[in-house]
Amino acid sequence: MDATFDLVYLMGCALRGTAPRSERVIAMDMEALRAMARRHKVGAMAAMVLEGCRPSPEEVLGAECWREWARLRDSALRRSVLFDTERARHLAFFEANGIRYMPLKGILLQELYPRFGMREMADNDILFDEAFRERVHDYMLADGYTAESYKEEIHDCYFKKPVYNFEFHTALFTGMTNSGALERYYADVWARTLPDRGSELRRRLSDEDFYIYVCAHAYKHYDAKGVGLRVTADNYIMRRSGELDWTYIDRELAVLGALDFDRTLRSLSEHLYDDPETVTPGNLPEDEKRMLGYLSGSGAYGVRENVTLNRLRHIREEGSSGAAARGKFLLRRLFPGREHMKLYAPITAKYPILLPGAYLWRIAKAAFCRRDSIHEELEIVRNASEEEK
Repeated sequence: MDATFDLVYLMGCALRGTAPRSERVIAMDMEALRAMARRHKVGAMAAMVLEGCRPSPEEVLGAECWREWARLRDSALRRSVLFDTERARHLAFFEANGIRYMPLKGILLQELYPRFGMREMADNDILFDEAFRERVHDYMLADGYTAESYKEEIHDCYFKKPVYNFEFHTALFTGMTNSGALERYYADVWARTLPDRGSELRRRLSDEDFYIYVCAHAYKHYDAKGVGLRVTADNYIMRRSGELDWTYIDRELAVLGALDFDRTLRSLSEHLYDDPETVTPGNLPEDEKRMLGYLSGSGAYGVRENVTLNRLRHIREEGSSGAAARGKFLLRRLFPGREHMKLYAPITAKYPILLPGAYLWRIAKAAFCRRDSIHEELEIVRNASEEEK
């Protein structure tokens, strides 16, 4: 985990506004470090810290190595400028058309970081009033965007060159995650919001509710295919941004089933970033070391293997093991629940009688189009079952 601890050292310097020790930087494997920073979407953060190397980053890293880091920084800065300008246009459209909306996740988190562009974003997530879904769709197409998905899930995805990715959400969570707890909790999310920046249409969550939402979103990914190291930085920076009502936060996270996850994440982020000079594998508690290893191996958007292993883990936690666990896993993959099928085949929500046909179509399509991934998934289950023996 050398590259992991080198990376969190630089992230800690970034979050606390301190310069890195040149002698420690010289000892780092820069190629491995840069690859990990890119995978976790913290390359700009690391580059901004390496700027502070003395006597200069060129002398400490070498001119070519520093150019590679500077490219990561400059790319993130350019993306942030373009996103901010484009997002302002879209939000002005929402305002002009009386559409209620709320910026989510990275759009707001980036404002908490010490420097502009430090918190990278691959896309912009915005919640909006579902009643205007078609109008927003027509507007985005007229503006030159391609709809990569529309009315297929709870968010519509739009892309336009060179870098513009926007996800417009009609809800925050589906019933497919965390036994539906997140969907139920946020069923009327607008009731939890407040006017923002002098607009009744632009909405925001309280600081506590924003923390809860970011934690719930991270937990959803952590419990599915994983989430990367950036989540520790987000957690740390939110907790340092102002006073929060932790009694309320803990109570609500307990309702969502995410309290244990968040407490471990809080403690881990404190150990990583309160004093970046001293953190080592040896001075982390075992639960935090396991979480750090999982985050490190997941990357910013997780890995497919984690999805399979976490599904199998949930079945085992229900009391099944061995062949029974494998049988339940296969049955649920072949015939997922109604909530999943509503997203896969929306017509089944209105006409449940079509559900058997939708299952058969899903199985046939997977057999022809996803043979390799199915084989890989079965291998993961087989290997996990062997380790269980």
